[in-house]
Amino acid sequence: MCLWSTVDAMVGRKFGHWLIVASFCSCSSAGSEQAPAEAVSSTPTLSSASASASGIPSGVAASRPEVESVFPADNQPPLALAERYCAALHELPALRRKDCCNDQRGALFVKECSRMLSYSLRSGGSSLTEESVAKCETAFSKRLEGCGWVGLEPPRIPAECRGLLTGTRKRGDLCRSSLECAAGDSCAGLSATNSGICSAPKASGGMCQTAIDSLAAYLFADDAAHPECAGVCDKLRCRDATAEGATCSATLECGSGQRCAKGRCVKGSHATVSQACSEDLPCAEELRCVEGTCRTALPAGEPCNSDLACLGSCNSGTCAMRCEVAKATDFSKALSPRSAAPLRPSR
Repeated sequence: MCLWSTVDAMVGRKFGHWLIVASFCSCSSAGSEQAPAEAVSSTPTLSSASASASGIPSGVAASRPEVESVFPADNQPPLALAERYCAALHELPALRRKDCCNDQRGALFVKECSRMLSYSLRSGGSSLTEESVAKCETAFSKRLEGCGWVGLEPPRIPAECRGLLTGTRKRGDLCRSSLECAAGDSCAGLSATNSGICSAPKASGGMCQTAIDSLAAYLFADDAAHPECAGVCDKLRCRDATAEGATCSATLECGSGQRCAKGRCVKGSHATVSQACSEDLPCAEELRCVEGTCRTALPAGEPCNSDLACLGSCNSGTCAMRCEVAKATDFSKALSPRSAAPLRPSR
């Protein structure tokens, strides 16, 4: 039977976005298959002294493992290319915001992002090219020119910065992120502390949306290239997707590359200019959902009647930057017109 162990998880909050960095489960059964040795971290137990200091009974502490990241510390400096990619995603917008608003806070997560990505690259789990990172830096720098983007919405990550990592792990190989698996596969059984196995999308009835993919979270990756379900994930279970043209009540029910519009699954995962939109019907890249319709975000100086209509904010009827809003904005929502999240299984 499976024994779920609860670790006092460290949870880091980046503005409004929670990142879980420690939780795991272990299975024990007389007839169950043992997990690969590398898939389960082998760590020293808590000492009696530390147990006493924390108030944990010594008998309990002796069998309680210390938490170790699925990307173990290797005491090596980050690779320059990994550091550049992570800095482009996390540090660049923070520095530009600092220039615009005199915001003294530094960028979060660059160090840990660089460490994990460097480990993946060094171990041969993934590959990254200098050319792709350079294109990302150029595209994001251009998007952050001036200060008109500072406001209610965070700067959305350009397409040139997404999907740069190529997974090199084959089906059946150990993995520390779905990004390490070949396109079309996901890292089944993955947690923040245990490796998983690169696996094909699950059939109807399989468990889904239970993995924690730390590297994908730091890189703002979505699940398009690494679906966990052959169909869709609904209430933690894979099920068949609703066919195109069939009735639906939410985009969640429709297959990849489709959305639920006017009660039926239709082609296109995002609504385009002038089409209806909502929280469940997101607009395509660069568009904003304003009063239920997808519209192009307005630059600074344009007349407006809503913050959502502007790249930055609507101040007294004119689009402009607004620093006090930007300081409270969740930059991790920059992934898509809906929101950002760690890599999730298929919808």
